[in-house]
Amino acid sequence: MTTEQVEYARAEVMPQFLRQLQDEIPGLTITDSQPGPPAMTEPNDMQIIASPCHDYEPVKVPDERGGPFYCLVCGAAYMV
Repeated sequence: MTTEQVEYARAEVMPQFLRQLQDEIPGLTITDSQPGPPAMTEPNDMQIIASPCHDYEPVKVPDERGGPFYCLVCGAAYMV
């Protein structure tokens, strides 16, 4: 996990935990958490290509694909 992800998890979990303790600890002040990091996104610039020998284990290649490609299971080279 990245530092930002850990900080976001702490910021989200701690206030919830403190709210549960609020009934047990009079005068407890709870502040809202800071907004978390933006959601991670992956650009849609690749295609999935299945090998002829093991089509259940496709490879993900850039749109400007070249070749040859190699099967992830047996290593056989193939062209598309």
